[in-house]
Amino acid sequence: MTDRWTLTAEFDTVEESQQLDIPLYDPEMSMGAAAGFYDFMVKQWSDLLDEERDEYIVWENEIVTLHADVLDHLVEALRFLVMRVVPKKVTLVRNDKEGEGNDH
Repeated sequence: MTDRWTLTAEFDTVEESQQLDIPLYDPEMSMGAAAGFYDFMVKQWSDLLDEERDEYIVWENEIVTLHADVLDHLVEALRFLVMRVVPKKVTLVRNDKEGEGNDH
């Protein structure tokens, strides 16, 4: 991925959330935070083609990774992570020209 910014959010599983008394994103559907964050980002970036979406928004187990050329595109994602869910870990990396990043 040659995008300038990478945002990675790691979440608890539904079971871990329940054990830790962390509210689920959608309790009626037993939807955990990773699924809720992924769903939110798909709606936020709905103007992307399906194949583009799969490159820019990646969901694997309880980790959601976003790739963006412009930091402004990640503002709503960060707001969602702070206001709507309880992530385990959030990492924002600026990718340098060689593809390696610097944690921020």
